[in-house]
Amino acid sequence: MRFQLPKVPNIKQEINDFRLVLPQMDSSVAPPGVRTNTDTDPVPASKRTWGKGTWIMYWCSDIITVSGWQKAASMIALGLDWRQALIVTTVGSILLTIPMVLNGKIGSVLHIPFPIAIRASHGYHFAKFPVVSRIITAWLWFGVQSWNGGAALKLMIGAIWPSFKTLPNHVPASAGFTTQSMVAYFLYWLLQLPFLFIHPTKLRHVFFVKSVAVPITGLATMAWCIAKAGGGGEMFKAGPTVHGSDFSSAWLLSMTSLIGGYSTVALNIPDFTRYSKDPISQYVQAPVLPVLYLITALFGIVAASATKSFNNGVVLWSPLDIAALWDSRAAVFFASSAWCLAQISCNVSANSIAAANDLATLFPKYINIRRGQIITALLGGWAMAPFKILSSAKVFLNFISGYAIVLGPFAGIMCADFYLVKRQFIDVPALYDPRGVYRFHGGFNWRCVATLILTVTPNLPGLINVMNPKIHIGNIKWVYSVSWLFGFILSIIIYTGLSWAFPDTTGSLVDHTTLAEDYLAEKGVQSSPSGEDLDEKLEGDAYAVPASKV
Repeated sequence: MRFQLPKVPNIKQEINDFRLVLPQMDSSVAPPGVRTNTDTDPVPASKRTWGKGTWIMYWCSDIITVSGWQKAASMIALGLDWRQALIVTTVGSILLTIPMVLNGKIGSVLHIPFPIAIRASHGYHFAKFPVVSRIITAWLWFGVQSWNGGAALKLMIGAIWPSFKTLPNHVPASAGFTTQSMVAYFLYWLLQLPFLFIHPTKLRHVFFVKSVAVPITGLATMAWCIAKAGGGGEMFKAGPTVHGSDFSSAWLLSMTSLIGGYSTVALNIPDFTRYSKDPISQYVQAPVLPVLYLITALFGIVAASATKSFNNGVVLWSPLDIAALWDSRAAVFFASSAWCLAQISCNVSANSIAAANDLATLFPKYINIRRGQIITALLGGWAMAPFKILSSAKVFLNFISGYAIVLGPFAGIMCADFYLVKRQFIDVPALYDPRGVYRFHGGFNWRCVATLILTVTPNLPGLINVMNPKIHIGNIKWVYSVSWLFGFILSIIIYTGLSWAFPDTTGSLVDHTTLAEDYLAEKGVQSSPSGEDLDEKLEGDAYAVPASKV
């Protein structure tokens, strides 16, 4: 594998050339008069660079993180033992892999991003609803993941300059942060910023570095804990501390937490699979996801079990807390550096690019991927106040987790529409036409609207109870404990049933797939054997803002 550093943009030149309105570029497939940009167009063959190796590194980047470690270890805090925690991880990761691979095929076959693909089921205009929902969750999680990254950087700075650990605090407790943590967070935010300028086609280099450094760090951390404890740790000998209905509740909540953390990616996975070299490459996700989840869970659970025996009975759930115990400043520095990189790569891939794609689709006149990522860094990193979310707004966090009640149905509808209703036949150019066959009635597919109402409503009592525990709702709250899985499965059943019972008559049920290449060939754009002519028509500099063309 040849490692090549990404091209550094000429910031000064881009500032001089900056214009609020992006240049009107000729779209490969959108009809005349419809504003678009190259970031939302189908990906040309020359930019489909993600092979099986890239997908393995991508999921190493997304799964083996500080939050992934903590999530696995925290299952024991709910009362499960280590065996049950591993079983929950295995079952949950397999259930998550199914929609990830199924919806991933949409991008790998059609080469289009999520905000465009969702139009096939929701309608040209109603598709904006799931897109906006995805933007909000991406901003929120961008802030939360950045705050976790700031914690890693705080540890790293303390390893270099020990005096940083005693930095005086001049912030009141009500603020939700200390002077030390805010300084580290601001520096992390600045450190993360340059990574936003790397185009998705070049991110595999970042994934490669992270996929090597972080697993080694995780393994070393776990090995140190075992050695320090003099064996496997006391928690391996202990059984579950919950039984009966409490055990069932802990099991379901743990699985939902595991799935919910990646429910957004299961929805917008076409944003990444559109860069696949071929439709087969993304199938490697099927074996890779469960294995990586299991490895990460093993790291967290074993390390947590070992820390209890040498930390006065207190379990350390975070790898950063464990690294803080080390005497070697060099070891602390390298470990925190790896976890810092883990947060950056996860945040850029899972949140920043997703939000940028969505923003570019909603506002193509003003926003492309780069601008969308900068907006996400500002709003997600600061306006969403992640330090408040994590320190003093438990009810608000519960509300954010409640977004799973709509994310599950969104993913289920998109999956059912592609495989069961449209039989994988999609007219790609029509997805870019507001007057095309995917307009349905006024830009809304009523079957989709009805499905959302029927699948979201049963979860509302549980959401209300979480927001205000004083409101008793009875046994129906169990539905909310499996909200994403409930919404995903039920939406497939309802949407497919409505679509079969009341077939669409506006022309969306085509009998063959029309790709961008097919459309351009019909228009007379001929391709050489290497596809260079079609690529020239399809592709453009995704970040270019040439003032001369405004």
